Amino acid sequence: MDDVFANTIGTEEAAAFLGLSQAGVRYHLYRVKDLVPDFRDGNKILFLKDTLVSFNKRKRRPGRPALTED
Repeated sequence: MDDVFANTIGTEEAAAFLGLSQAGVRYHLYRVKDLVPDFRDGNKILFLKDTLVSFNKRKRRPGRPALTED
C-alpha cells in the first residue's frame, strides 16, 4: 500500500508546485472546490502530479483579462 503513495505530493509541496500558499491550496480545496485530492491518508491530503498540472492549466490567473482588439 505504501508504494501507492510513493508518487504523491502533499499540500506543502503542491503549494510550491502551483505557486500558491498552503492557505491558497486549502482555499481551492474547500471554498472553490476546483481542486480535488487524489488520496487521503488520515488527515493528510495527497495529489498526483498530473492532477496539479491539470489544475494549473485551468486555473484563472489574477488580474484583469487582456483587452481584445476587434
